Amino acid sequence: DAIIELAKIYVGLDLSKRGCSALGFGGLGSVDHFINYPGIYYSYLYSKSFSKRVWHRYFEEDPFNAIQGERFRSEVLAFAATRHPKVILSNYLGEDPDPSNFVEDW
Repeated sequence: DAIIELAKIYVGLDLSKRGCSALGFGGLGSVDHFINYPGIYYSYLYSKSFSKRVWHRYFEEDPFNAIQGERFRSEVLAFAATRHPKVILSNYLGEDPDPSNFVEDW
């Protein structure tokens, strides 16, 4: 209810009939949003750290390297959700995820 009132006052939107999903955020203002978001945020940072490692190791010098692109496709993308991401990236990078890598990346 508070989000609906604030949207009316500060944004000029009447969400009383459409709800927060009218903004494209179905869970905006819900308790779940505030509980789940920190975990989601840190998963973005974790993903960004891994993507930086992949980029610097295999693509920085030649972003269009077909051999590395095919290797990435076959060793990472091909598995989709059939394997744990940690296993996929560990195999691809040849190293286990290490929290100290975050310090290096930031």
